[in-house]
Amino acid sequence: MFNVFPFDRIKLLEFLPQGNVCEIGVLKGDFSMNILEITKPKKLFLVDSWKHYSDGYVDSNNVLQKEHDYRHEYTTKRFESFQNVKIIREESIEASLNFENNFFDWIYIDANHSYSSVINDLNAYDSKVKSFFVGHDWLVGKKEGFAVNEAVIDFVFSKNYIFTGITNESRFRTYIISKSMNDHKFINDLIVKYINKT
Repeated sequence: MFNVFPFDRIKLLEFLPQGNVCEIGVLKGDFSMNILEITKPKKLFLVDSWKHYSDGYVDSNNVLQKEHDYRHEYTTKRFESFQNVKIIREESIEASLNFENNFFDWIYIDANHSYSSVINDLNAYDSKVKSFFVGHDWLVGKKEGFAVNEAVIDFVFSKNYIFTGITNESRFRTYIISKSMNDHKFINDLIVKYINKT
């Protein structure tokens, strides 16, 4: 059984390392701004295709292309003054080819929530990430088109990684995967220390 942390995804950011970070699935950059302000990364890469999918994928954020274009323009303007932020408008798998192995300290995955997309993102960035996979929409209950839980579990078992835990939002939670026992111990010790103080 994995840990359920007594806080939400915003608080979780306080325990993640600084360094090079990537968010996959950006929308209008609300959580990107949280990452930027709380973790103060050396470099933050924001990856999103801002593209409508007409293959039957059901998601409230699979909006019309006009809205995607507006979101991309809005996000670009929102972060244009931050020299440590780079926006990449590409499919996430294609974007992964831009980065060297072990480039990112951690990544945040919140793009297409179908099984194939989530597990493909995890696998594509596996060699690019040093320590942690973090991702949104670990789901409590069922939602059509969402298979984050299944993809994450299969990925963890296939790689022999460690499922460090999930946040405690009522339904759409954030998970964290550690690539090694040292990584797991590093972040878990920080969280336990915080819990014992509160």
